[in-house]
Amino acid sequence: MFGGLSASYYHEELIKYPCIDYIIRGDATEKLVLQLMNQLTNKVERNLGSIPNLTWKKEDGYVVNEHSYIANSLDEFDPGYRYVIRSVFKYLNFMDPLPYGDWLKYPNTAVLTSKGCTVNCLICGGSRSAYKSICGRKQIALRSPEKLEQDIKFIQRLSRAPIFVLNDLRQGGKVFYKEFLQRMKEMNVKMNW
Repeated sequence: MFGGLSASYYHEELIKYPCIDYIIRGDATEKLVLQLMNQLTNKVERNLGSIPNLTWKKEDGYVVNEHSYIANSLDEFDPGYRYVIRSVFKYLNFMDPLPYGDWLKYPNTAVLTSKGCTVNCLICGGSRSAYKSICGRKQIALRSPEKLEQDIKFIQRLSRAPIFVLNDLRQGGKVFYKEFLQRMKEMNVKMNW
């Protein structure tokens, strides 16, 4: 299974490779991946044609489902921090959930503020027009300052590692970034610019 911007753009070329069975197109595909997993584990009746944004193999070729799912907000998505913590205790394994091999030596974490882009830089594959063409995104999807604050508080309970705030906060507008920065000020977060 593949996903992401490049896979979304090249989905019809990729699906022709024998080792690739599914491509989920778009930039916020968490729900779609869950739908696919549920369909694949359904032994009684499988309906891959019902999953939006899916390109998939069929006996006589491949099928490109309609690209109809575009998330307008990132608030509905859980970044998965709680899952990682639960899996450490469930499987009694601290090393597997680490994001990369030297994380304990050089730890850092991140919060994602948005998907998409508001500008149209000519050299960027993730520009506004690229997202519109590849993902059908007409506007960026934001994670609210309230949810970002919750994410940062949760990470701070687990780690003292630096937290990177990903993407340009100004893309959400003045009200968005001012609210976020006010929340960080009230939390007394140390910021490095």
